[in-house]
Amino acid sequence: SSVAYRDETKIAWVMNTETTAGSRYDNFGFESIVQTTDGVFAVGTDGLYLLDHIADDDGDQIAASVTSGFVDFGVTQQKRLDGVYFGYTSDGKIDVTVEVKDSGHQPYTYSLEQSASSAPVNGRVVPGKGLVGRYWRITVGNKDGAYFAVYDATIDIAVSARRL
Repeated sequence: SSVAYRDETKIAWVMNTETTAGSRYDNFGFESIVQTTDGVFAVGTDGLYLLDHIADDDGDQIAASVTSGFVDFGVTQQKRLDGVYFGYTSDGKIDVTVEVKDSGHQPYTYSLEQSASSAPVNGRVVPGKGLVGRYWRITVGNKDGAYFAVYDATIDIAVSARRL
């Protein structure tokens, strides 16, 4: 696959100092960022910007997602996911993709509906019963550039007696 960038040299890598999780930002046109009590400010070659809820990137929809690593949820046996529950807000649909490592199954994508409230709402996706394995990966992403925020996630697992 390929990715097209407006300017390949404008890439920023960011590390969360509490979790050591890394993020990559493409087309990053800023030299520095600072967070104050008044907001998050960025400095670019053409001035100072307040980073706030941005609806688009110079007219282009912003695709956003977060992907977990493959995890076994602390259980070494085979398992299936009975339900994945989210507390979230969104102004459009959210896609939730589940993937089982080395299962031979393609990743499956399910949708959460737009939340009509400014406060978090509860949502659930139920992965297909045929998806079974030890290691799972979950991706949550927006659809058509919609804004979203995930406040929490809970996963119900059904553990098999089998390890292989």
